[in-house]
Amino acid sequence: MLARLEMELRTKGNDFIPYQKAVILQSILMGQVGEPYANILHESKRHSYCQSVINQNGKNIWEICTTDKEAFQRIILPLQDVSFNRFFMEDTKWEVTVAQKQLLQKAKNEFMDQYYFQNADRAFINSFERIVSDIRVKVQTEPAGLL
Repeated sequence: MLARLEMELRTKGNDFIPYQKAVILQSILMGQVGEPYANILHESKRHSYCQSVINQNGKNIWEICTTDKEAFQRIILPLQDVSFNRFFMEDTKWEVTVAQKQLLQKAKNEFMDQYYFQNADRAFINSFERIVSDIRVKVQTEPAGLL
């Protein structure tokens, strides 16, 4: 199961949360999933989730994506709980409110069908490097058209 939880974050001063603060949000995330699972993720080097913060239409959006059922249950479900509605970012002294949450889910086969079998424009860009004397030159071709 592929899932994405989008949370709109607001600060008291309507501050812009830059993407560099994703490191702080990572620690908030690990605090929510609990130490045992956080240790499993860290020690096993599992990459069953990713998270980022983006600014979309003037809103701070924290996205957490998971790629399997266990990650969904242990990461997204705790964040969906109504009790997770605010947190404190120590480095900036911001009290952050979770204003809105939206969950999107898709079975892997739905995702694959959509990507591979639905009509859509697909383009690719060829890129390669060529060494000319002692200077490395990157040559990039124009999109080769739609597949």
